[in-house]
Amino acid sequence: MAKQNSKKRCSKKVSADSMAPIYYRCRRNPTIKEKGEWWCWQHAPSVVEKRRDKRDAKWEVESKEQDLKWALQEKVERATDRVVSLCRDLVRNLDDKCPKDCISEGHELIRKELKKIDKANQGLERLHDKNP
Repeated sequence: MAKQNSKKRCSKKVSADSMAPIYYRCRRNPTIKEKGEWWCWQHAPSVVEKRRDKRDAKWEVESKEQDLKWALQEKVERATDRVVSLCRDLVRNLDDKCPKDCISEGHELIRKELKKIDKANQGLERLHDKNP
């Protein structure tokens, strides 16, 4: 029986590495018998199913992690936008209430930081436009 199996080939039809649709039987020796056919260690249906399940589980975890990352990033962006908006309102209120000759260092510091934020946001927008 072992001699007979050694002459057989795996039942899986695989494609050639070409553009033409050429198929041939896998050249590996069969080691597993399932569904009445002989299969090699790579193409046995049970092995293929386990490998697919493992890959799908990994992708599911990665997908959930990416979704959480994007949700968190969106929350951070909204919070940052809110802080920037509040700072702009503060500067406007200080402009309205302070005499022109009485602008404090803190007031100027806020203005400079807001300009830096605007430049950074413009740079990010340009990068995003280049790499959507």
